[in-house]
Amino acid sequence: MKRSIWALFVFPLLGLALACAPAKQPLCRHNAIRDALNWQEVTRTRIAYGNLYGNPHVQAQAYMCSQGRCRWLFVDSPWLVESIQGFRIQKYYGLKNYINMVFQGETSAGPVVEPQKQKVKTFQQ
Repeated sequence: MKRSIWALFVFPLLGLALACAPAKQPLCRHNAIRDALNWQEVTRTRIAYGNLYGNPHVQAQAYMCSQGRCRWLFVDSPWLVESIQGFRIQKYYGLKNYINMVFQGETSAGPVVEPQKQKVKTFQQ
């Protein structure tokens, strides 16, 4: 009887403690690939590689046109932001090249992806 009462109190407390423990964060390359794949359904994407406060970092970028201006924006999960403080870009990778590089363990750089000129659709009333 004492064991069952003990179990009724200990197991919920143990579950609560484990649920509140910080989960291990995925690496930035996993987030970059996920974000680029998600945004690729809407627009062109690329992977920006560089340093974030002295540490290697990658971030997905999406090519967006708004108010007659086209530019590459950083993908921060569901949001697009113009810049990431402290992130200095060294090179860009195409998404397929970057995925191949990550999964094959290559260290050579893929081709640089430059934005192409796009026609901007304007709507007149």
